[in-house]
Amino acid sequence: MTNAMPTGPRIDPRKYITFKRDRFTEWCASLLNAVRDNVPVIVSDKVGEVSDIELTDAVVIRKQDQFAPIALYAYCHAVRNAADIISEANPGANFDPLIDELNAIADLFANYGDEAAHHPRKLPTP
Repeated sequence: MTNAMPTGPRIDPRKYITFKRDRFTEWCASLLNAVRDNVPVIVSDKVGEVSDIELTDAVVIRKQDQFAPIALYAYCHAVRNAADIISEANPGANFDPLIDELNAIADLFANYGDEAAHHPRKLPTP
């Protein structure tokens, strides 16, 4: 028996890219305006701009992923547990706005989990 690492396809962490919608919309508008105004567009500059607005601390969990419901429900429960712990550890303190916000986040991810549970699924690919 060895401690060898599994040898399978390497997962590319750059397979997906994520943006905030407003930043991406602004970038698209600037590109369209440049094209409309016949401004020469240098592709490498625009690619560099995409890198500037990319969210490097975000991950993508697709609803079609076989493990998506579990992952999304786990996140939901982690957030819900944090809300419960804050509430129980601070009796009488007014953490209601924070707890409401945490519960709203938990509800959002529970909904994502429900959607993923009803979505056709497949194993993730590299």
